[in-house]
Amino acid sequence: MKALIVDDEPYIQLIIKKILSRKGIDSIICNNGKETSEILKSSNKFEYIFLDISLPDINGLDLIESIKKFLPDSKIILMSGYHKENIENINNYSFDYFIFKPELTEVINSIIK
Repeated sequence: MKALIVDDEPYIQLIIKKILSRKGIDSIICNNGKETSEILKSSNKFEYIFLDISLPDINGLDLIESIKKFLPDSKIILMSGYHKENIENINNYSFDYFIFKPELTEVINSIIK
């Protein structure tokens, strides 16, 4: 199994990578939307995509359409430091899970058994 971690915070990247590694899941890290777009066009397949909403060069929500186009079977796990109800138009997007970053570890463990 493989996961793509899209986040610009090294601490968050490290936490997710460690959790996934313990579960036997390899991961690739992207720091921004540009890197993510390049990875999506490659032949990589990912079971899980951890996607931060606040990226330095793009709103993470705007990447969802590309993810669905290139990797329609991947589970998209949105992440934010804001509660879901405080994110404008979030319900207009298709994703599988939402993680409020302060609850990162426990939610990942409940998603990936």
